Amino acid sequence: MLYLGNGARQITVGEDQTLYVFPDFSAPDQYYYLPNNPHIAKMEDSTPAIRLLVYREDLDTIDDDDEEAVAFLSLDVDLSWDPQLIEEAASRLRVENNLLQKPRLTPIFFRDGSVKLMLLDAATPEGETGEDGEIEPTNFVTKIMGSGYPSLYGDNRAIFQASLTKKGAAALSGALEGVTPIGVVYSLTFAGLQPAFNVRAKVDWQKVYDHFSEHEKTDLLFYEKEIQKSIDTLKDERAIEFEVTIEGIGEEAMDSAREEVEKSVRQLIFDQFFEATFKRETAAGDETSEEIVDTLTHLGRNGFTWGVGYTYQRKQVTIEELRTLNLDWTARRAAERTIYPQAHMYNLLSDGGVTRDQLITIVDGADDLWKVQPFEVTTTAAWETDGIAGITVDIEYDDADEGTVRSWSTFLEKGKDSDTHRDWMDRTSGDSFRYKYEVVFQDEGVPGPRPKVNSGADWLTHEGTTLVIHPRELYESVQLEVGAVPNFSFDRWPAVQAILRYRTLDGTFVHYKDAVLKAGSPTMTTRFRIDKGVPGVRELRLVYIGTSGERVETDWAPMPQNQWIVEDPHSEDLTVQAIVAGDRRSIANLLVDLEYSDPAAGIHETGFLSFYPPDNLNQPQSWTVHLADPTRRRYRYRMTLVKTDGDFMQTGWLGTDAPTLPVGEVYVRRLAVEVVTGELADDVEAVVVDLVYSDPDHDLHKSDSFTLGPNSRAEWQVQLQDASQRSYQFTTTWKRRTGFHTTAGPSTSSSSYLIIPGSPPED
Repeated sequence: MLYLGNGARQITVGEDQTLYVFPDFSAPDQYYYLPNNPHIAKMEDSTPAIRLLVYREDLDTIDDDDEEAVAFLSLDVDLSWDPQLIEEAASRLRVENNLLQKPRLTPIFFRDGSVKLMLLDAATPEGETGEDGEIEPTNFVTKIMGSGYPSLYGDNRAIFQASLTKKGAAALSGALEGVTPIGVVYSLTFAGLQPAFNVRAKVDWQKVYDHFSEHEKTDLLFYEKEIQKSIDTLKDERAIEFEVTIEGIGEEAMDSAREEVEKSVRQLIFDQFFEATFKRETAAGDETSEEIVDTLTHLGRNGFTWGVGYTYQRKQVTIEELRTLNLDWTARRAAERTIYPQAHMYNLLSDGGVTRDQLITIVDGADDLWKVQPFEVTTTAAWETDGIAGITVDIEYDDADEGTVRSWSTFLEKGKDSDTHRDWMDRTSGDSFRYKYEVVFQDEGVPGPRPKVNSGADWLTHEGTTLVIHPRELYESVQLEVGAVPNFSFDRWPAVQAILRYRTLDGTFVHYKDAVLKAGSPTMTTRFRIDKGVPGVRELRLVYIGTSGERVETDWAPMPQNQWIVEDPHSEDLTVQAIVAGDRRSIANLLVDLEYSDPAAGIHETGFLSFYPPDNLNQPQSWTVHLADPTRRRYRYRMTLVKTDGDFMQTGWLGTDAPTLPVGEVYVRRLAVEVVTGELADDVEAVVVDLVYSDPDHDLHKSDSFTLGPNSRAEWQVQLQDASQRSYQFTTTWKRRTGFHTTAGPSTSSSSYLIIPGSPPED
């Protein structure tokens, strides 16, 4: 993926031109270059793609201030570079970076863009990208027609047409040398991976401990406002400090990260030193004191928004319990950047190699050609990128003078992406027409939900003599990329299988792509098409193959962005990233409690994440634990969901070792059981595990059977009606080679991690 950090540079090519390039995040031999300044595009004969058509009947009969159109300008612009300059830049990069061969130097892939034309005293109007807007006629220009979209691939070509008054025709034809009154401004948006930043909180727990211990001597109860003021005092006394390491990210994002750390420090002090006292009145008016359960306590403290009227009392805590606490935030995110290439066209005659007579066409009003005019159909189709075989376009035109409807059809394809119908439109009848189109995809090309799409049964209307077809108005083209982080431990994990899956929620389309990431090929890319307006989910699963024979598999995890960075599954830190997936509309508050324990190393860490609309429901959150043994990565978590209708659901504790944790109502209601075997006894060839779930109150019954060999695993899922009913039964049968099998069970369990022994229990 394009990297916005170190490595971007300017390269001087030719005599005095500058090419700006960005490196790839994971591929050292891949670079991307910014487009050139806008200029007149070239036609097939290498002449400039600009023509001025002047109608000369009797210009003396037309008043200078008359807005009647007497000339028409056709103009193509692009952002192309001379291929020799690209080769020269690649050679310079090879020398500067000591590469064994020339790097790949490709254009940046733009996600979105628009283009604006300024002609004489008029300009294309501001508005929605790609929307033909009417301009107010001026002294020189009566109308500007153009798609507003560049092609967004290759040279980013864009086309325009304009009709001019007598003044405009005279002004433009007299300004073909030097800087012309034709200006073009592009707006192009691309995505890249921005540099990482780190924010760390340093807390002098001894000072914090002493501070609140002294107050305890005089106060039995603490109000939240007093505690907040005490924390501010500790900041001023430098008992709480923040260290920031930054690699080029904006100040606004850094401030946001620092605020997140400070909020977490405040929460940590509340959790370690205080517990809430909670009173409520019963329906009869009596006051009843009760202890708040852990989950509701977190609800009360979330963002310190419910605690204005609460009081707290001190918890018993020793300084030794606090010395191991630390807070460390690290983030690396993808970001979008927008550039605005712009320029005036110049030296159309001397630089273009054409004469004035070739550039300007004069049409005599007495000629029959004036009565009719050609009609052109062209397209911005990404033929190979989107796997398009061809586009059928049907057009109808009302000839008012003859009282007939003229029709015409054409088929566009790669190598013939435009077609012209000569002498078709009667100028006196106007230039309004109707059209439909259908996009047909290749059989063996980019996968998608269907082989062709069309614009619908109703006719679309347009005005002008040029029709531009934008196929992506009918579908979306998606590109996903998975890549290993730089300096990934391929010596420890020589192969990582990455499996990408896209599926629509209604089940109409599923796309899979898998590849093995290795030292020589650390990235995988896939492209596919999806229907507009049909919701779907992107998911990723990774399988790490270690040199020691170890195999680490991750669960299916939502892919919130178009890129995924693969990291070592056994780093010294366990970082769990939680992402809310599925329908979010009914969520009022979603809480995730986390717990990690390594008794041999004396480590017991807990964490808490809270998601609530509209602040952070759509943002992933993470929890990090420092590991003593990198192979011990299993942790447990508990989800608590409060819905907008007041319904309350809780899962109980669930175990997993997945670094990415999807959460949400669908996961709260899901029972997921991982069945695992180790080595089997010598006389046992397989183990059969039968699992049964039953909820008669909701008429839900499900049973499955799994046959496992040695060192095997299987996953069993049940979508629950009652999230609190998580008990199931399992029966285990050990298949002996002698034919005498042993069965144990049924047994009842609610564990999400079911370990099956290699031999049956002894009687």
